[in-house]
Amino acid sequence: MLSGIAAARYDQNALSAYGIAMRIEVIMMMPMSSVGVAVVTTCASAMGRKDAATATRAAKIGVTTMAVLVGTLGIPCASNAELILRPFSIPPAVHVYAESYLSVLGWTFPLMAVGFSSLFVGQGLHRSRLFFAAAVTRFAFLLGATQVAAQNFGSFAAVVGAGYALFGVLAASGLLYEESRLRTVFTGQVALQRKAGVHGESPNGRAQRCRGIKIRITGSGAARCGSGRSRCQHLNQ
Repeated sequence: MLSGIAAARYDQNALSAYGIAMRIEVIMMMPMSSVGVAVVTTCASAMGRKDAATATRAAKIGVTTMAVLVGTLGIPCASNAELILRPFSIPPAVHVYAESYLSVLGWTFPLMAVGFSSLFVGQGLHRSRLFFAAAVTRFAFLLGATQVAAQNFGSFAAVVGAGYALFGVLAASGLLYEESRLRTVFTGQVALQRKAGVHGESPNGRAQRCRGIKIRITGSGAARCGSGRSRCQHLNQ
């Protein structure tokens, strides 16, 4: 919405061109949403069983998959924007604006995918503050840069692309930071558990072993095994 308001400052054709480009961006969002749902589920289930390694690995695979997928679809928009816009029935003036916009913005689509996919990762890892901060930073950047640096529609496209690039870089940095932080936290928990002896046999485990001792039938009748009884008493001490 903020970018649309900025595009409307130029003329009606620029606003129409921006609307067409936004439709292409929405198409890019569809595969990101599909992969993002899978990333949230995988990361959240791994975090639930305290498996930080699997959670961060799933996050990396999901982000990389979305970056490659959206980049594969987006880079042709930059290298051959005229071919992408050919199915649209638009006036020549709008076509010129849209082609100039996509030829700049298309190169940043992989970083856009990294940025938006990080929001799904944050939900799955239960650590969304850094990724939300990256999104707010992009919003603040667009708010200031569109007012100061966007003197024409070409520079406006460069500002929007720079916002996506900033978002992607901050999100990737946040993912690496959270990975190292989770590794430190879970490594410390394992060390504390080993120090406390949790890895050994607990009282509940000893009781289960005692209950598991079978009654032996002898010729004179049913009697508990003496060795088993003494073993049970020893385990309960």
